[in-house]
Amino acid sequence: MVIQFLCPALTWDTVKVPRKPVLGRPWPAPLWSGVPRALASRLGGEGRVARTGNGWTISPPNATKPSSAPMGGPGSGDPPEGGRPRLGQARRWGRFSWSNPLLLLPATGLLLVFLFGPIVQAIRVATTNEALTGPQAVHFGFVGLTNFTQLFADPDFHSALMVSAEYVSGSVVGITAMGLLLAYLMRSGVHPLLVRLISGIVIVAWVVPEIVAGFIWLAFGGSNGTLALILQPMTGGGNDWLVRAPLVLVSVATIWATTAFSMLVFTAGLHGLPEEVLEAATMDGATLWQRILRVELPMLKSTLGTNLILVTLSVLTDFTLIYTITGGGPGTATTTLPLYIFQQAITITVLGYGTAAAVVLIAVAAVVSVLYVTILRIEV
Repeated sequence: MVIQFLCPALTWDTVKVPRKPVLGRPWPAPLWSGVPRALASRLGGEGRVARTGNGWTISPPNATKPSSAPMGGPGSGDPPEGGRPRLGQARRWGRFSWSNPLLLLPATGLLLVFLFGPIVQAIRVATTNEALTGPQAVHFGFVGLTNFTQLFADPDFHSALMVSAEYVSGSVVGITAMGLLLAYLMRSGVHPLLVRLISGIVIVAWVVPEIVAGFIWLAFGGSNGTLALILQPMTGGGNDWLVRAPLVLVSVATIWATTAFSMLVFTAGLHGLPEEVLEAATMDGATLWQRILRVELPMLKSTLGTNLILVTLSVLTDFTLIYTITGGGPGTATTTLPLYIFQQAITITVLGYGTAAAVVLIAVAAVVSVLYVTILRIEV
């Protein structure tokens, strides 16, 4: 009661406080609205006090404004006295919280079931002599790495690897270049009607089912197809491009069917570039090509890397388009790894051997993705 009599009511004031106060520690809120001014004046040192939700907070001398949060409150770096840390502050205080790992359990469970589960099952089948027909369809056993040993000694497997490398490299370069070109075309000052027409045609080619696209290109590139009739005056006949250049025809069909995806990715990336940077480059005298090569493309590195990874994995595992147009022929000219796996596992019915080739395909896809991320330094 004596302190209450000595303390007038105030909200902000310069008062005498301890020279080394415990910063952030609130004074207990009295029953009245004032600050124990008389008590503070005996302790020496300049400072400020502020009214908080549950007490008075002392700020250091020469501070412009004291912390309005008591110890352990929002904005404080210390845990509440005698209490548990709030959600999101466990890492700051060095204490482990089970709340964050628990939030990851659903996604982790789905990833384990639908991604790693089939991979583990494929590895299990690849180490057996399981077949689709015959006695080994029921009574099969463990053979270890025999399937992989036979696989790497098979010339047809080596041919499928080379064909896949040629097909993927040509298709990915073509898809990326065409997608980037169309994205810049749509961003340029051409007539909006022309932009809508081009983007509509490209997107329609993308949404067409692959088996339909395959039959379209089969009719277009056959011996009596549209391409043969167009080139007949220049070549004098013999224009069955499914025989003369089957891998080129399949690659062009893949570029035609997949360019829209790359175009949309690059269009989104170009729209995300900061306008002030582009305007500064223009004001500094950069030409169009200098701005594209030295300003825009470096800023599109992450977009380019994402596009390359997704397009490469899509082309590497493509089966329907090639199978519809050529069936892997003539001979093994267009037999890529997916078609080789299909021939071994389904046509010849040696499921264990075909699954071993599928495991190799998974490993190749993983290595390609890691190389892209490492070389382009993409943040994942």
